[in-house]
Amino acid sequence: MKKIITITLTALLAGCTSSSYTTNITTESSEEVYQVSQTIEQEVTTFEETELTAEVEKPVVKLTPEETVMVKSSESEIKILPPTQKQKEMHNRYGYTLQILALSRKTDLSSYTGKLPSDQPVWMNRKTVNNMPWYTILYGDFATPAEARKAIHRLPAEIQAYGPFVRSINSIKSSDNPELHKLN
Repeated sequence: MKKIITITLTALLAGCTSSSYTTNITTESSEEVYQVSQTIEQEVTTFEETELTAEVEKPVVKLTPEETVMVKSSESEIKILPPTQKQKEMHNRYGYTLQILALSRKTDLSSYTGKLPSDQPVWMNRKTVNNMPWYTILYGDFATPAEARKAIHRLPAEIQAYGPFVRSINSIKSSDNPELHKLN
């Protein structure tokens, strides 16, 4: 086997070194000649001015005077007054509530809401945190934060252990995507 390979290689190399191998290289080129000297004649034309006269009816535009409305100025001045106490109270239309706890499953809400006293309204607020739904239980409607803090002490001890805290209903409603649902 080794002998066949060496003989084949020797024959191939011997064929590459022989002097009888000739190569013909031929090239061809052509030249195209174009005539560029074409003359362009300029044509001179003259125009004569003629005047056309024709009777054309001009459109008539009739102007009417604009109606002006006179507003009688009143002699009384407009006074800007600060809001009254009643108006301030109406502006703060939302009160305060207690957030009892937050749950990740809606099915667990009923077991916790059943433990709350029934003398105040109970709401569920759904919110999304890190692309997960959370359900918070809100209890009560109080006029001031102090009233809401007092209500924490009236809750059952088991509910107080959850760590309820005071929240403004206005802040809940103005948060991103509030979904308040009354449960009782």
